[in-house]
Amino acid sequence: MTLALAVFVLAAAVLLAKGHEMKRMPGPMLTFATGTASGLCNGGFGMGGPPVVLFFLSSPTGAAAGRASLIAFFLLTDLVGLGWQGWSGLITLGTFWRAALFLPPLTAGIWLGNRNFKRADPIAVRRWILRLLMLLALLSGARATSQLL
Repeated sequence: MTLALAVFVLAAAVLLAKGHEMKRMPGPMLTFATGTASGLCNGGFGMGGPPVVLFFLSSPTGAAAGRASLIAFFLLTDLVGLGWQGWSGLITLGTFWRAALFLPPLTAGIWLGNRNFKRADPIAVRRWILRLLMLLALLSGARATSQLL
């Protein structure tokens, strides 16, 4: 499963880097397919983000709209996941301590990201995101392949 995800993400990122993208806004079928792929990836390996990131990178929306949509997506999925974990009794006092520990760097990262996004060149940001996705796909694929051998 991890190898399949790595191949999918790598292929999609390479196609996007070569200039393949949607010419018009996606319809309900492609949006549904992306949501389904995200759900399957989230259930299969706990990473539902790559199909959604690729979806917004390939759509003709602007960088600000894509960024806002990704923030909303991850916030909603994290809140739903947190709710399920709480309902299942998986949240403990240690969870709160870890959250408190990571809250300052998270806040600093959000502040820096917001501050730098206003000045960032959308083409350069897209290029770096695609490079990062390719690197993550290669690393995940290598790890999955080494586990098969």
